[in-house]
Amino acid sequence: MYAHFASRAEVVDAAMSRAIDQGNEVLGAVDLTGDPLLALARYVEAGWHLVDQARGAARRCSTGTLHRTHP
Repeated sequence: MYAHFASRAEVVDAAMSRAIDQGNEVLGAVDLTGDPLLALARYVEAGWHLVDQARGAARRCSTGTLHRTHP
């Protein structure tokens, strides 16, 4: 990995950036039509699933990356 990244921090930052991009795609694909409460439930469920997946990486990610990639 270090052939592509200069440090562990860069690896984590790249992974977090990728996770956020994928999360935006997942949330963008949530069906928000129909009953508003059901649409909200689908969106929240998808969001919590993403949070669970990214929990470990977020703890190691720099604050700058979090702010840059997820304003």
